[in-house]
Amino acid sequence: MLCISEQIGSCTLPSRFLSINFFSLSDPGNLTSNSVHFFFLPADLCSLPLDEGDCSRFTLRWYYNQKVAECRPFVYSGCRGNLNRFYTKEDCDLQCRHQADSGR
Repeated sequence: MLCISEQIGSCTLPSRFLSINFFSLSDPGNLTSNSVHFFFLPADLCSLPLDEGDCSRFTLRWYYNQKVAECRPFVYSGCRGNLNRFYTKEDCDLQCRHQADSGR
């Protein structure tokens, strides 16, 4: 995915996207700078185990459970964890649908 914020104003992305911008690695959230940002996800994102993190800013998120081939809710601690974490069930389904389809 390529986002050129200069051309489209700003780019709002889910937190699981990572941005590489002039040798820096960050979680962009809302991008408004006039630079080019490249976004990527690991190929095996949906096979990562559930990881709630280890802080105390609890919030509902979704993860893909590979054993039952479906997205399930969990309580995220607010920091750390891994990238098998989505804001909505729809985001999780969209990203991990291929896992369920290939397992049949």
